[in-house]
Amino acid sequence: MLASFILLSCNMKTYSLLDKITDVPINTNVYKNKSKFSASLLKTIDTGVVYEEYDRSKNILMSLDKCTACRGYRIFRFYSNGCLNMFFFDRNSTLPVNEFDPLYAGYRGVYYSEDNKIRFDLFAEIDQRQHTGKLSATLTFSGDTMYLKRDDLSYTEIYIKRKLPPEYFIYQANW
Repeated sequence: MLASFILLSCNMKTYSLLDKITDVPINTNVYKNKSKFSASLLKTIDTGVVYEEYDRSKNILMSLDKCTACRGYRIFRFYSNGCLNMFFFDRNSTLPVNEFDPLYAGYRGVYYSEDNKIRFDLFAEIDQRQHTGKLSATLTFSGDTMYLKRDDLSYTEIYIKRKLPPEYFIYQANW
């Protein structure tokens, strides 16, 4: 079944955003689970911050790790309408404001409630060939920490709230 999932995902029609790097689905029907979004989720998910990737092995936010050979890090932004973006930054990035514009960059997804859990569907790279496919996960929150358990992985990723100036939150999303 996984092989057929990847095969179908590899045939997903996409277009490139303004950064000329990020591919997103053409067909907006892929975001169908947005219909399961409930405003009650906003009691748990803070849309006025971003959630930044944390390195468990080093006990540090990945943006603060000065390892030059290490990969970049991810930031999640949640919108109050059930949309979400996942942005990828180099470790030495100054986080340009325009890179938080969902028309410019950022993998797209939706978050929603299902079986009393917070779930998301994210459309991002799924393999080394940079094919775009659907990644699904369960989210849990505790204080300033978000735990992300992808359906296809055995481990849980950790993200920590990060406040940014208001100009980072002027962009809206609607897919």
